[in-house]
Amino acid sequence: MRCKAALIFPVQLSNYVGINIYVLVLAIANKTAVLFFTWIEIAVNFIFAMY
Repeated sequence: MRCKAALIFPVQLSNYVGINIYVLVLAIANKTAVLFFTWIEIAVNFIFAMY
């Protein structure tokens, strides 16, 4: 399980980072509420990165 997660993790991480940068740009262009939820998403991703 750990080895499988290690193989999948870099791909998932790059996808999360790419999505978050895109959403962050949209959030800056749009409302503050969207930006707030974007930062929640980033925080959740960092929590997953710790595991």
